[in-house]
Amino acid sequence: MKRIYFILGIGLLTLIGCSNGPSLQKYFVSKQDNENFLSLDVPTSIVSLKEGASKENLETLKSIKKVNLLMFKLTQENRDVFEEEKSEVMAVLKNKNLIELMRANHEGTQLRVVYVGDEDTVDEFIVFAANDQEGFGLARVLGDRMEPHKIMALLNDFDRMDKENPIFSQIEGFMR
Repeated sequence: MKRIYFILGIGLLTLIGCSNGPSLQKYFVSKQDNENFLSLDVPTSIVSLKEGASKENLETLKSIKKVNLLMFKLTQENRDVFEEEKSEVMAVLKNKNLIELMRANHEGTQLRVVYVGDEDTVDEFIVFAANDQEGFGLARVLGDRMEPHKIMALLNDFDRMDKENPIFSQIEGFMR
């Protein structure tokens, strides 16, 4: 009987400790069927680099398990919704468990990169890019023991991604 009380006590503490606040995962799930969004779950097994990519970038790509993409295309009709959604994402990105890696503004586009983990190994990267003329994109990069500096090097080698992949054409079609 003591064992049952112990297990119930641990379960109760776990429930109390869980945050009911906004989370990125909840946000992604809640927007999957929203007509303003394109939602894609991309296993990295279908993403490839073209010939000439560095061995390090090939290894880095292997540390990524999956990428969740959520894109909001701004139109005249959904401008108010865009502002609300952008504010909601910004609130989620202020989560104390997320560590900021980079923040930039370039030619009207805001960029934020945050992560979950420590400075040496990361389990999740979140990339948020917003432009008040086009919309925003949100990516969750899920992996196992990813290294921030190697992920940034991989992003810099984006030109070597195989853009013939159907994922890229689906994104391009949505953004038109």
